Amino acid sequence: MVSNGVLTGCNGMTLYTFDMGVAGGGKSVGNGHCAANWPPLYAMTGDTAGGDYSIISRDDGKRQWALRGKPLYFWAKGREPGDKTGDNFNSIWHAARPQVGQGHTLAADRDSLPRCAGDARCFRR
Repeated sequence: MVSNGVLTGCNGMTLYTFDMGVAGGGKSVGNGHCAANWPPLYAMTGDTAGGDYSIISRDDGKRQWALRGKPLYFWAKGREPGDKTGDNFNSIWHAARPQVGQGHTLAADRDSLPRCAGDARCFRR
């Protein structure tokens, strides 16, 4: 989903990318303690990637959504939908934004976004 120019999970909470994550590396570097503060946007069984969105593997064997090869995460300290308090956190965490322009349209991004068919993919406080 897209809200106010940023990607959100099905719970309406802002999604983030991490500068230290290697785009296209196919793996999440946010595990253990990091995953407690930055919970991943999990891919569910049957989810298929498309467009700028891919599915990567995690150390725990679960699958996670990525945008342009960068894994997507929630910020555990986000208080309410639309909150962007994790944006530019430590200058390495950034609100995820769909790419618009140069052949990309918001409608095309919206068509390839992860669907919210189940609650399990979304971080719960």
